[in-house]
Amino acid sequence: MRRTSAGVLALAVTAGLLAAPAVTAAPPEPAPDGPKGTVTLVTGDKVELRGNAAPSVTRGPGRETIPLRATKEGGRWTVLPLDAAKLVAQDRLDRRLFEVSTLLEWGYGDDKRDSTPLILQREPAVARSAPVVAGATATRQLPSIDAVVLDAAKAEAPAFWSGVAPAGAGTLSSGITKLWLNGKRAMTLDRSVAQVGAPAAWAGGWTGKQVEVAVLDSGIDDQHPDLAGKVAARKNFTGSPERDEHGHGTHVASTIGGTGAASGGKYKGVAPDVRLLDGKVCAFMACQEDWILAGMEWAAVERKAPIVNMSLGGRDRPGADPLESAVDRLSAEHGTLFVIAAGNDGLIPGAVGSPGSAQSALTVAAVDREDNTADFSSRGPRTGDRGLKPDISAPGVDIVAAWAHGTQPGVPVGDRYVTLSGTSMATPHVAGVAALLRQRHPDWNGSRLKGALMSSAAPKAGAYEQGAGRVDAARAVEQQVTTDVAAVDFGLARWPDHRIDNPVRKVTYRNDGSAAATLDLAVGGAPAAFAVSPARVTVPAGGTAEVTVTAKPEAVDSGAHGGRLVATANGVAVSTPVGFEKESEKYDLELIHIGRDGGTPADHLTYVDKLEDCGSLPYCGDMTTGSDGRTVLRVSPGDYAVTEHSAAKPGAQYDALMRSLVQVRGKTTVVLDARSARPVEVYAPNPRVRLMSSQVVLVRDVRRNGNLVATMLAGDIRSVPWTADLDGPRPPENEVYSRVYARLAQPGQAGDFTDTPYEYNAVSTLKGRAFTGLQYRPRQSDFGTVRTRVASPGPAVTSARLVHSAQHKDDPLALVLFPDSSAPDAKAGRVPFERDVHFQARDLRWKTELGLFDTAGKPLESMLDFDQVFTPGQVRRQDWGAGVRGPQFAPSFETPNGTLGGAGRHGDKLTFDARMFGDNVRNHSTFPESTGGGRLFRNGELVTEHGLVLWLETELPPEEAHYRYEKKMVVPWAAVSREVDVVWTFRSGHTDAYRALPVRIVQYTPELDGRNHARPGRGFTVPITLRTPDGAQAPPVKDFAMRVSFDSGKSWMPVPVERRGDGWQIRLDNPPGGAVSLRATVADTTGNTVEQTIVDAYRVR
Repeated sequence: MRRTSAGVLALAVTAGLLAAPAVTAAPPEPAPDGPKGTVTLVTGDKVELRGNAAPSVTRGPGRETIPLRATKEGGRWTVLPLDAAKLVAQDRLDRRLFEVSTLLEWGYGDDKRDSTPLILQREPAVARSAPVVAGATATRQLPSIDAVVLDAAKAEAPAFWSGVAPAGAGTLSSGITKLWLNGKRAMTLDRSVAQVGAPAAWAGGWTGKQVEVAVLDSGIDDQHPDLAGKVAARKNFTGSPERDEHGHGTHVASTIGGTGAASGGKYKGVAPDVRLLDGKVCAFMACQEDWILAGMEWAAVERKAPIVNMSLGGRDRPGADPLESAVDRLSAEHGTLFVIAAGNDGLIPGAVGSPGSAQSALTVAAVDREDNTADFSSRGPRTGDRGLKPDISAPGVDIVAAWAHGTQPGVPVGDRYVTLSGTSMATPHVAGVAALLRQRHPDWNGSRLKGALMSSAAPKAGAYEQGAGRVDAARAVEQQVTTDVAAVDFGLARWPDHRIDNPVRKVTYRNDGSAAATLDLAVGGAPAAFAVSPARVTVPAGGTAEVTVTAKPEAVDSGAHGGRLVATANGVAVSTPVGFEKESEKYDLELIHIGRDGGTPADHLTYVDKLEDCGSLPYCGDMTTGSDGRTVLRVSPGDYAVTEHSAAKPGAQYDALMRSLVQVRGKTTVVLDARSARPVEVYAPNPRVRLMSSQVVLVRDVRRNGNLVATMLAGDIRSVPWTADLDGPRPPENEVYSRVYARLAQPGQAGDFTDTPYEYNAVSTLKGRAFTGLQYRPRQSDFGTVRTRVASPGPAVTSARLVHSAQHKDDPLALVLFPDSSAPDAKAGRVPFERDVHFQARDLRWKTELGLFDTAGKPLESMLDFDQVFTPGQVRRQDWGAGVRGPQFAPSFETPNGTLGGAGRHGDKLTFDARMFGDNVRNHSTFPESTGGGRLFRNGELVTEHGLVLWLETELPPEEAHYRYEKKMVVPWAAVSREVDVVWTFRSGHTDAYRALPVRIVQYTPELDGRNHARPGRGFTVPITLRTPDGAQAPPVKDFAMRVSFDSGKSWMPVPVERRGDGWQIRLDNPPGGAVSLRATVADTTGNTVEQTIVDAYRVR
């Protein structure tokens, strides 16, 4: 069975944020790096990532008071609500379900999927009979791991979550053992047949005849001459086309059993007479985990394949994941040998991938043609228990094999072959040799095949690099002496005494030959770490002999020590990997948990984060939960931060405690005493207002290896009513801070906050420590005031919400604070409306989001205003949604990767960001529910076509050319500007730096009321401004023509254009009760043009 973690389960420490609702699915702001988008978590909470900016979180229904923690490690965000975190700490819930960056990269964002793919494991007795959880649909049964594959509808996530994790239960529902993300694995792609000794095996008649090898990969192109007639059966588990769309599977298959027909035998596979089973489990480069699991069951159970090749994998984690469990169970129950790639993370120690990390797998590293370990090949020890992996090695550098038709995976070799590198390429060499050995011994099961292959391997580099050594086909099929164990893994020698539970192990040699074999024994690679006795042993013909191997951790320094027990005789060389890891210095970190009432807390969740370099660990800390008053963790010496949520009684609110610096230099005790906590309270300067929503954030950050990381606890004042900064050593002031955000408003006539005439947004920050309670009473003079007016784009809009967020100007984490989405809400029950909004002024940058909704609460439009800065006492006016609604160039942003936004070209990359339903405030970003798309032409030929996207970004040829960009948006629910259509023409060529395009939009600013209606009658003036992207040097206007329509664009008539100061104007006769559509055509002196049409630009009273 697979193992549990032998040391600290590292947990990401990082920058964090508790956020609030994006009132509609607002698109991301430009950011230099990282995935962008929105994903609904399995709990029902929605998380939006904006590249490297901090995420925002919209809490699911009824989840507003559940604290959460957001972390960022290595540029990757995880958002973990407290109820889910407890299940993760219990190993009942897959942490990947909350790794938001990964979810978006895998295509699980809300714009790509309306459901979350899951694997639900149940107790064996209920695995098949139990009903599917509400809100989910079963798509596949996986009996090998007692699991069912589910698609959980995101729209029903709250119901699903309550079905698998009932509120207040602190565990999963009865019969459920673990809930996993149905994640994705990748194909491990980064003079080989002769190098592994296959020709010598062929000479003995061993070619793999009558042996079936399953290839679980991207498919097999059996129209290739080398694979014609080779596929005995196939099954597609992906839902994608049956053919090999990538070429990886075809390359792997021909390495195993290709005939070399297209090369005159030059590129023949290792076992050219083998029969192949084509299990397609990868669609292009993505291999979804349930596809892989189903393919494994098909190969091992239905087809009874003795050998399965899996040139795929992903990052391993402590404990056994579903794929590892399936490898071990299918191997044990069906005798299958799973030959699996080690992975291509060679620069990271201890990075052997899963499922190659399964104990039963024959895990394959890659070597070059001189048998040196390839740089990319993943090394051991195994994650978690520090076990001995990989098991064996094979050629994986510059491997030539069959080229699938219509694919471009690597470097072509003629018309039929392609060169690829990776442990993917090494693995089929071993699978092919296993087929030769299976033909030689058709009664051997997978375990016996694995042992024989490893025993006969040719050792060179260390055991944690190459396992037993490079596979040797000639020796494997002929050698008569083998061992009863494939490897001797002593595991972890724990600090401080470094004792190994069983430091003396027996190895039995078996001689299937007709003559006795006298073996000389020695340990190579790490002679000081091991001893063998006796040094010579005779194994009788048909008999066995036993030797002992002793691990000597006292003789070596800390670290992984791998060698090989090598037994040699005339014509015999038996190699057995041996290894252990001597643990580095570790101490007990004792945590004492005391509730606010002085007793043991009914529940607690505690995070222990290391504040120093964690080496290659995927996480950097630990997480514990339970109701015990004492927890002991085993940690390395160094500096840590400890934070805790603590509830004195079942169902009670959680207190937040922080010990910002714990210096572990020996056995250390930390007392987490909630009796130190005090309440957090915020008051407004106006006695008529009441607290509407709020949140408390505790942040611990530190610079580690040049990367800014931090840990964060957060919760609403109602869920974290008391906080405490615990006594202890103090870190530098800039490494710790706490913050409270409060939104207060005057209750309306109904007693709630609907249609409140004013609101306050207050922020209090404490540097250098966490709050030990807070009573915050800002003064009126601390605020800036915005007299806000919101116009309506049509009668479909019946309500609106304003949501605000704050960022401190000195905040090194760019931490953004949002209110939550709880029931108290300063909703506007009618639109248009006016409100005074007061913002805490000093040292803060504010962002406001306006959401417009229909009668059913469906979001119709989201509008954003960034980087609002106020001085105390300042009063300003802000209009939202004022017409004429139409195109606006987005403001440009300077990033480490260049300028984004607006419309411009940098090198050969074109960016064109025109928001088509903008209002008359240029800094506003507007995102209506709409349809549309765009097309870009170069010298009359279509370059790219897109649907409704925020901005166009595309690579272009460097030569200067004439471009035409067409973009259209239809807003069906709007009464004004319901169709906006723009055509730009311009010339562009390669630029050495960012250069804005010489293009224009036409902006109209007539006097309209709050419903975007104009007065009827003659002589109505429509002022016009021609706007360019930021930084554009547009040539002078040569021609400017206007047309107007009073029948929604069915017929058009010209209207004179007059100069008006720096702009232009037209005069119209507005028909009562009608609508006015506007069409402008502008050309400059160099031929750049714009034609802009707005249907029903405004209506007339």
